[in-house]
Amino acid sequence: SSGINAEYGYRRNFKGHFAPPKTRPDCVAGKKLISSNPCPICRDEYLVLDYRHTELLNQFINPVSSQILETSRTGLCRHQHKKLLLEIAKAQDIGTIEMWLPFHLYDYSEYYYDLPQEQLQRLSMGPKLDDANQSYMHVSSNTFAELPVNLQDLLRNI
Repeated sequence: SSGINAEYGYRRNFKGHFAPPKTRPDCVAGKKLISSNPCPICRDEYLVLDYRHTELLNQFINPVSSQILETSRTGLCRHQHKKLLLEIAKAQDIGTIEMWLPFHLYDYSEYYYDLPQEQLQRLSMGPKLDDANQSYMHVSSNTFAELPVNLQDLLRNI
């Protein structure tokens, strides 16, 4: 990616051998830096966390698990980390950043037992398989039992 790397040339200094358990609450008071080594966002006034700037937000998301990195990994102050969480949530709501959602198979006859049978069948019809013959995939607990065992275990753990 040809975008700006937020952590380029950044190394957090701290007193002692080990990093503190929490990062500093804030790097800026008013318009003045209160830390000699501010976080990557606070040190650059032109680097702003915004839900539309997805290249910057993706740098703070783990590409494997899609989870937001903690402050000890990113070096952000707690104030900027709260902003980061808010902007990533906005971007995920809008759809500019991908988010992983679990997939559940439901048998609606277990929940809507008072509905007529034909209405239950329409409810339980899944996505269209083929537009040419207008066939539908029926999803039920029997379909779940027909899945491979390793996929059943994966879906149970979600």
